[in-house]
Amino acid sequence: DLHASAAGTRVEVRRTGPTVSVHVPPGTSSPLPAGKTWGAVSVAAVRRQIGVSLPGLSSPKGTARSGAGILRTLAALGGSAPVKVGTARIHGIATTAYRVEVDPAKALAGLPKSTAGMLGSLLGGTTPAKVGVTLWQDAASRLVQLRTGLPLHVHLSGVQLSLRLDVLAQAWDFGVPVHVVRPPAAETGRLPASALGKTGLGLGGLGSLGG
Repeated sequence: DLHASAAGTRVEVRRTGPTVSVHVPPGTSSPLPAGKTWGAVSVAAVRRQIGVSLPGLSSPKGTARSGAGILRTLAALGGSAPVKVGTARIHGIATTAYRVEVDPAKALAGLPKSTAGMLGSLLGGTTPAKVGVTLWQDAASRLVQLRTGLPLHVHLSGVQLSLRLDVLAQAWDFGVPVHVVRPPAAETGRLPASALGKTGLGLGGLGSLGG
């Protein structure tokens, strides 16, 4: 059950089994039928739309949610061999840090055209030669922290802005019982996977579901 804020709008996303349900905030342009406030889409459709396996969108036993699995995914997307860069204690958890240098051009080439086009536009039509990703995992190979950053180019009111996006993701409290309830059927309509980027959530937030 993910709660996120984007551009002043609060969004809720729930994953229950093979289904992802997205709450579409009032006033948001929505492809849902009238009277529906939740959009449901299958996990498989989200995975196909994104083009890569993200943490929380794999099966419970999938490797994507593990640190080692993410390192392998990055390597498959044009990354370098992982290099151990140190150790740290995060939220009381002893971790080992690894760094990978990813080739964004190779990573984009392996994504669906829609996703690659969206990311390419944020990069301003040019891709940096390398993007560093540092990942911290515990003794059980569980992802505890991930950090990366990349330059972005955004057009706002006729002005081009050059920004840097720094991403820091953390996970802890492993094994804590959770109970997520699927939204009421009467309030739910089918949501095309291609519409996820229009809900204010973006694809990045989906990656944390079930992680």
